[in-house]
Amino acid sequence: MAIVALLISPKEYYTWKKNVQSFFGVVHQSRVYLSTVSATVENRGKSKRGSRNKESGGIVGDVRTLAKKGRLKEAFDGLCTMDQLRIRPDSRTYACLVQGCIAIKSIAIGKQVYVHMKEVGFWPDVYLQTKLITMFLKCGSLVDARQVFDEMHERNAVTWTTMIAGYALRGQERMALALFYQMRQDNVKTDHYIYASILRACAGLAVFEQGKQVHADIVKSGLQWDLVLCSALVDMYAKCNSIEDARKTFDEIKERDVVSWNGIVAGYSKSGNLNDACQAFHEMPLRNVVSWTTLMVGYTQLGNGEESLILFKQLQRAGIRADEFTLASVFAACADISALMQGKQAHAYLIKEGFEYDRILRSALVDMYANCRSMDDAYEIFDDMPQKDIVSWNGIIAGYMKCGNMVAACQTFNEMPEKNVISWTTMIAGYIDHMHCKEALALARQMHIEGIKPDNRTFISFLQACAALGALEQVKQVHAQIITNGLGENMVLATAFIDAYAKCGSIDDARALFDCMHHKDVVSWNAIITAYGKCGFAKEALQLFEQMQQAGTKPNHITFIGVLSACSRAGLVDEGRRYFDNISRDSNIACTVEHYACMIDILGHAGRLDEAHEFVNQMPIRSTAEVWEALLSASRVHHNVELGRCAAEFLIELKPQHASAYVVLLNIYAAGGLWEDAAKVRKLMEDRGVRTDPACSKIEIKHVVHTFLVGDSSHPQIEEIIATLKALDKQMKELGYVPDANLLLHDVEEEQKEHNLKYHSEKLAIAFGLISLPGGTLVRIVKNLRMCPDCHTAAKFISNIVRREIILRDATHFHHFKNGLCSCRDYW
Repeated sequence: MAIVALLISPKEYYTWKKNVQSFFGVVHQSRVYLSTVSATVENRGKSKRGSRNKESGGIVGDVRTLAKKGRLKEAFDGLCTMDQLRIRPDSRTYACLVQGCIAIKSIAIGKQVYVHMKEVGFWPDVYLQTKLITMFLKCGSLVDARQVFDEMHERNAVTWTTMIAGYALRGQERMALALFYQMRQDNVKTDHYIYASILRACAGLAVFEQGKQVHADIVKSGLQWDLVLCSALVDMYAKCNSIEDARKTFDEIKERDVVSWNGIVAGYSKSGNLNDACQAFHEMPLRNVVSWTTLMVGYTQLGNGEESLILFKQLQRAGIRADEFTLASVFAACADISALMQGKQAHAYLIKEGFEYDRILRSALVDMYANCRSMDDAYEIFDDMPQKDIVSWNGIIAGYMKCGNMVAACQTFNEMPEKNVISWTTMIAGYIDHMHCKEALALARQMHIEGIKPDNRTFISFLQACAALGALEQVKQVHAQIITNGLGENMVLATAFIDAYAKCGSIDDARALFDCMHHKDVVSWNAIITAYGKCGFAKEALQLFEQMQQAGTKPNHITFIGVLSACSRAGLVDEGRRYFDNISRDSNIACTVEHYACMIDILGHAGRLDEAHEFVNQMPIRSTAEVWEALLSASRVHHNVELGRCAAEFLIELKPQHASAYVVLLNIYAAGGLWEDAAKVRKLMEDRGVRTDPACSKIEIKHVVHTFLVGDSSHPQIEEIIATLKALDKQMKELGYVPDANLLLHDVEEEQKEHNLKYHSEKLAIAFGLISLPGGTLVRIVKNLRMCPDCHTAAKFISNIVRREIILRDATHFHHFKNGLCSCRDYW
């Protein structure tokens, strides 16, 4: 300041000094003011932050509380309010909301919560992501659950277990197995929870080899004594039809609980060993409602609904309250044997026990009444259902199909708001049951066009249609598709293909498939034994039976039906009696009416009719239609009028609307010259409105099935077919063929009226096959009724003339014509 005074005048100096002092005064005042304002702002900020924290804690707490109380809409609204206040939710808040969605299975709110996490950029931890997977699984959305799983950067054992169990429990066994193998590749430690889920998946797919490998892994892990896993292993082996492994595992369990006992009972039931199932049931130290239900289901699945209903009465007397699964089994048994009265009694029990609003049982009731042909009752329950699920829709369709009302079935099918694979399969199976096999195949193709993935039952129904039409090439196409889709190891489908190949007359394809099977269970052995027996290869069938026993596979009641049928085809009376005696004596299997019918067929076809009749009278069980059909057939073969009349009367009483008994009796009377009696049978048929099916023969050429009726002139190549038959007729007569003019011996009424034997349906089909197939190619034909005796003779001559094999499957037998001979040895 002294320097400034030297440079300017005094007056200017005093003015400058005054201004500087004034400036520093303002600065000082500003500093004081700013200091005061800063303190005030700081105090206000502290107050505001405290208030905001208090407000934040209140909202978060409210959201959590609302979620826990199940008020999810309000809780989610609170979450949105937190967004407006810029309050970021934490993991605990989201967990409460997700848990609330799990509790009431609210997938709508659950998806909103999941989307909210993404929108606000919240990255959940492993615990919360696993809870999200659980929530989506509980709500039935496997797709959303898998999406969360795939988005996870880190997974723990619980995450893997949750996802694998989700697939296994919801019928996605293949996905469960695939995820399990992926988990093993990621070196995640496997615990008993995961093993339990994987065993469930193996059981559901009936994949024996994978199940065996999982068992080995369990032993390596030291978990072989875990009771839950032991019970799961018993169940897995039983469902893979390896009852020996199931029993071995069961015997190794140190402390068996009711679950493991139920598993072995179920295993024996599934394999058809009801004697062993009953023994295990009675050995149980403690039974629960599942034990009773398991045995009831076993009886029902083996076609013994009567025993199932007897067990239900015993359950009630034992003071055990039936659950919804028991009642579902009861309704299934009633449906199986058309026990309408018992079904109505069970319906009353259902109402008494408070199950009348159970959705699953309502659907079971619809199915029961429909199968009992009481469509008014079925539709009344269906119409009263507030929400008609797809199961009930399918039940109504099945009922209409069973009653033969295909128009109503188609109309209902078209009215369905949504269809699943069962809907399509029910329609296809219904068409097959009523011999509308072409319509069944057309619907199967439409199903494929609409992208509906077929299941095992669909494939089996499709194969049944192919077999009924003799469509071998279509069977081969489907087989190739199955192999391409990785289903070649499925034992159920493999067995169905064996049956289809055999029914199409290709026993070589059936045997090749059987030989390629890595694991052969009792069902697959039964299929190949039955196939050889039906095709007339009795020796090979019996050899296979011996190989089955040497392989350690225990036969069941179906095995012996196949063995006895083979003996019948070949006229092996002594062998048949020996096998029949072995059923109960050595194999501990209760003889069924089918076994008795086979034995009667063996005796009857061998001409021992009195012995066969005496056998019927001494049967310890009530005779059924199968028994009298066997005796009637034998009477026809050996022209025994009196025994034929007796058998026909019983059969007509049991099945008054079935034409076969009337027609066979008519032929027996005609063969004996009893024209008045024959006229009475015709009159009885007219009075009762009994109609015979027109005879038709089918042959597949280049994937197209051609159908021929008697005297059919509609085929575009009919002139060439007739010319071929005329040429063959001339050659046959030169070799000694004499037409059988006794038309009344034929069991098809339309063909009895046909005076020109040249144009029977099987002859037309044979001629068409000869002109359409390359030289030397085997001709395969399927006929819906018994083959005409004259056509049988003609086919032997034709096979010798053209040097080609002809396989014709009729309603009862296979006829393999080769070099002038038939595999049935003229014994059909």
